[in-house]
Amino acid sequence: MPSSRKPWTWRGRNEAAMQLELNVYRTKESHNSVMGELWLQRCRWFYTLEPSRLTPVHPGHPCIPAGKYRLVLTRSPHLGEITPELLDVPGRSDIRIHVGNWPSDLLGCTAIGEAEEMDFVENSRVAFGRMMSVLPHYSPIWITYWDGPPPKEDNNGTIDTASSASGRVQEASAASSESRPGNPGAVDFWHST
Repeated sequence: MPSSRKPWTWRGRNEAAMQLELNVYRTKESHNSVMGELWLQRCRWFYTLEPSRLTPVHPGHPCIPAGKYRLVLTRSPHLGEITPELLDVPGRSDIRIHVGNWPSDLLGCTAIGEAEEMDFVENSRVAFGRMMSVLPHYSPIWITYWDGPPPKEDNNGTIDTASSASGRVQEASAASSESRPGNPGAVDFWHST
């Protein structure tokens, strides 16, 4: 039986929706946070801030495991506004992308901004507004969190997957002894040489 829940659309319009794929590449980590980049297609769109995976400011609310998640626009009971919600995060609920500047603003969620410093993203409200002007025009939306840097592109536009997070995921999938639970075959790049 089909769900009676209709997808939320911007100003009630459901324009010719198309699938959208986003990627978060985690590039650095401190005791307080995981910093990264949110990519739209093959370009960095925003900087990201997540809680530390081992020592989050709010105990029990670390960053989410690397992996691919469905993203839907729903009203946040905590924030009181429409925000992107990640579905089927193992052992978690109400994980969102929202406005925030510091790790203390996050309970396992991701904040976005237009600039970054360690443990901080800047112009988060502006970045969030820009993101929300795009996302409602797409369905379904998928977001993949990668433990590692984004792919490098040569002068010909060819992606070098061997040096990217996605290349390491492919390599690690072949060597299952190196994979970690909850992370789709990714090598622990924080400790690899």
